[in-house]
Amino acid sequence: MAAPIAGRSVLLVEDDFLQAHSTAKLLNDAGAEVLGPFAQVGEAMQAVTHRVVDCAVLDIDLGRGLDFEPLRWILARAMPVILVTGYGKQVLPPDLTHVPLVEKPYPVPVLIEEIARACTGST
Repeated sequence: MAAPIAGRSVLLVEDDFLQAHSTAKLLNDAGAEVLGPFAQVGEAMQAVTHRVVDCAVLDIDLGRGLDFEPLRWILARAMPVILVTGYGKQVLPPDLTHVPLVEKPYPVPVLIEEIARACTGST
C-alpha cells in the first residue's frame, strides 16, 4: 500500500533549520514532493506564484513573532494548509480556528495524516 502522501506536493515554510530539514526529509521519505523548506514567507509565496501545490505546512512564528498574514495569503488561494507550531490553537484569531494545527514536537505519523487529510479535503 502506498504512503498516504506519496506523490503529493507539499510547500514547507519553517524557519528553524533543523526542524525544516528534518521535516523535509521525513516528508520526502513518505513519498511527498517537498517544495522548500523556506524560512522566509516571501520566498515561499514567490515559489508558488506559478505552481500548484497540494497543500502547505506552515509555522506561524517565523522568527518575528506570531504572523497570520502568510496563512491568510495561502487560504485566499484556496490552498489547503496545516499549521505546525509550538503554540496551541488558543493563539489563533477566531477566523482561523478552523485551520488544522499540529503542535511541536509532533509525532511524524500525525503530521503525515494531517497532510493526507488536507490533500484529499477530508476533515
